[in-house]
Amino acid sequence: MSRELLYTALTRQTNRIVICHEGPLEDLMELTRASGSDTCRRLTDLMAQTNPFPVTTAAGTSIGILDAGLAHVTDKGILVRSKNEVIIADILDDIAPGAWAYEQPLTGADGVTRYPDFTISTADGRTIFWEHLGMLEDPGYTAGWERKRTWTDLRQVSV
Repeated sequence: MSRELLYTALTRQTNRIVICHEGPLEDLMELTRASGSDTCRRLTDLMAQTNPFPVTTAAGTSIGILDAGLAHVTDKGILVRSKNEVIIADILDDIAPGAWAYEQPLTGADGVTRYPDFTISTADGRTIFWEHLGMLEDPGYTAGWERKRTWTDLRQVSV
């Protein structure tokens, strides 16, 4: 199972999809993260030279060598989900080095855990959660954001 295979199953179905998964839900959820991509692990390209790059997760765990041309990797080697998040992360590295983290778990009073795009610790001790909203023209994406915003409005979260 890979991120690409799951994506294909979810986007090509016409009526319904049944996913049978043995193991913890977190293993399946890992496929939704950028680190779940098998495509980025390919180091082959018929038309261009590959660009092997050592990559780590937001927690600092080594993922291995990926092709930087197929992955979204920050200057510090952190795998993120989009080109825009690469830009944001690199700017945060310039203006607040060491004061931010990518997709850190945030658990609400209801026990639900979310992963904000960026968690920033300010010099005065505040915590800022930054969500990059890149596809608000997509009604499904917008609905998901509204659910997340309602959840965060509870303001009872632990980092």
